[in-house]
Amino acid sequence: MCFNMSHNYYATIYTSNVNNAGTDDDVYIQLIGTQGTEGDWYLDYDTNNDFEQGYIDTYILEAQKYIGPIKEILLYVKPTNKKSPDWRVDFIDIFTIYNGELSSQRFNVNTWIKSSDDNENYYLIDQYSTKSNNKTKVSSTTKVNKYGHGYKR
Repeated sequence: MCFNMSHNYYATIYTSNVNNAGTDDDVYIQLIGTQGTEGDWYLDYDTNNDFEQGYIDTYILEAQKYIGPIKEILLYVKPTNKKSPDWRVDFIDIFTIYNGELSSQRFNVNTWIKSSDDNENYYLIDQYSTKSNNKTKVSSTTKVNKYGHGYKR
């Protein structure tokens, strides 16, 4: 008998509602839990303009397994030769259901995220602080299995 042990995490990303806060660059996320790491997910709606000023975008992140409560989030942006490379994020909410219980965690970002070709300009966010430029290399990219809707606050 074969069991699918995948586990879904839900990421809701709040783009700041200040001038030029949105981005058209490629956004990636990795989750670091108490029991492992999953990602990197490329966050993109094929039919929607993600990460616009004042928008809230929600994604389903299909992990290979449950990695426990999330300790940190690795968030980074890669340029796509468009005119809005910097992105300002207020916060990210992570939700999951495990053993019938809903858990949610808020990660305050409150900073501008700049794009970088070499993955060295990224942001490692825990529930208490935001760190940048730790020069951690990231693994290969997986396009996120996403549902939901981005909308303006």
